[in-house]
Amino acid sequence: MATGAGAVKRFLSGPLHGTALGLYFLLLPYVVLAKWRASASRADSAPVHVLLVSLGALWVIFLVQLVRQVVRLRRGESVGSGGSAWLAGVLVALASLSLLAPGGALSSRPSAPSVSLSARAGLSATSSRARPEPTRHATPGPPGPGALVLAMSAKRRRDSLRRAAPDDEDVDTALAQLRQGDVALLGQLNFLLAGSRDGVVRLSGAFADSPLDTQTPLALIVLGHDARSVTVAFAREGGTLRVPPETSTADLAAEVVLAHAGGDLRVTVCESELLRALATRSPLTSVVLYDGERTDDELMTRAVRVVRSARPRARELSLTPVPATTRDACRVQLLRAEPRLSGLVEELAAPLRRRAIEMAAYLAVHRLEPVTGDRLRSRVLAHADVDASVRTLANTATTLRRALGVDDAGARLHPVSSAGLYETHGLDSDVEQFHALVRSARSGGGTRALRDALALVRGEPLAGVLRGYEWFLAEGHVARLAREGEWAALALSRWAADEGDVELAFWAIEQGRLLDPYSDALSAALAEVPRLREFGRDRAGTAQHESVGAGGAVVTSRSGERLVD
Repeated sequence: MATGAGAVKRFLSGPLHGTALGLYFLLLPYVVLAKWRASASRADSAPVHVLLVSLGALWVIFLVQLVRQVVRLRRGESVGSGGSAWLAGVLVALASLSLLAPGGALSSRPSAPSVSLSARAGLSATSSRARPEPTRHATPGPPGPGALVLAMSAKRRRDSLRRAAPDDEDVDTALAQLRQGDVALLGQLNFLLAGSRDGVVRLSGAFADSPLDTQTPLALIVLGHDARSVTVAFAREGGTLRVPPETSTADLAAEVVLAHAGGDLRVTVCESELLRALATRSPLTSVVLYDGERTDDELMTRAVRVVRSARPRARELSLTPVPATTRDACRVQLLRAEPRLSGLVEELAAPLRRRAIEMAAYLAVHRLEPVTGDRLRSRVLAHADVDASVRTLANTATTLRRALGVDDAGARLHPVSSAGLYETHGLDSDVEQFHALVRSARSGGGTRALRDALALVRGEPLAGVLRGYEWFLAEGHVARLAREGEWAALALSRWAADEGDVELAFWAIEQGRLLDPYSDALSAALAEVPRLREFGRDRAGTAQHESVGAGGAVVTSRSGERLVD
């Protein structure tokens, strides 16, 4: 009875009171204006006008109070539990949902400047001669799973110190010591898990020199470890983080680590806290954990749900990279004129080949999120603005599922769920690898990551496609490739020019122009690359087969008055 009475009291003081205040706020101006006009011709209108002015003043006071509570909610401060506080929470939640919707202000990432090259990627040369690649690991030899546990502990301690005293110089010194090693290891693990939204993995082997991903938000928690392996649960937005049954909410705040640089972890236990955290978070770095009863599915796509499991099934993941010849994965190749799908166990049926490859391309590019069947019918398989039929979708999915085959985890194209969702595993794309390598270069990965990224480009993307792939342009993939391709080409060509490798500089710009043929910056950079000498009497026999450096090129001086060797 006491619990029921408390619930009724909270309802009367929260939603019911807030709804009444909202109606008062909306209807009062209309009532005041109507009564003012009706009493304008009466002899005793003065007292009525005084009363109406008083009501208007009360309306203004309520408006000021509501604005203050909205501001406090945005700052994460407590506002009580009255009707006005409930109404302010509803306004903040509605505003956050509108911003979090696809195409909203918070859903787009800010574009990185493409001309500031040397400072961000560590690519500026200190001399005109060759120099060794910058090293990213301070430890001798590749670290093992135990180093990952220490790195997660260091990252967790560093984040807690940053939150406790962000402006203390002593804390900055401690942070510099704790930072050693954790960013590189967690960034490599984030890159290795790039194809999965959530799960549990058992890591073994030794960390190899692989690209980093220090920007994509990822939550991690150690479930157990020994001398040879470590078991880690992970999840991204919209995923599920599986933890042991004895893990409390306080343990989550203390043990969950964010793999990306910086970041802000927020643990919520009820829907109101979840709404407040989503409204005040930074969508590019923050991760919101929800440790409560099941709530709205749309909200859970922006948060990580905590589920307690006694024995979560863990898949094996070797930290030592597998050679490309034995790697068991299918890949969609879109960085070429005609898209291809490699690694198939059988050939695609000719009538559905084009549609199956496009469906695989869409699922590979969006493999971190489930895709609805209606989305595939209207965006991928549609023709002449007419959605594909359910039968066409089913036949295409069946053909693709049979061609992709199965592995230890089952069919690579999962059976469609009861909600009509399509998910995959073991299917990646060269587009995703290109973006990951560029992120690695910007995080200090050096020129090797830039060379590998530009080497993936085998032609102008989708230049030979006559039908379909409108989504690739509409969703911004072409623009993102053009932006990152321009940055990578300019960065590598600048470094190669400083090192005297003219051929590499020319190749880098040409690869970038395949991704962005209309880039004025690439055209200008191409004009600045030194041209080869005309073959003279002393070099005619060998010059065609030798690599050309700055000494074998004609360079135009800045003044344009003469040519110098």
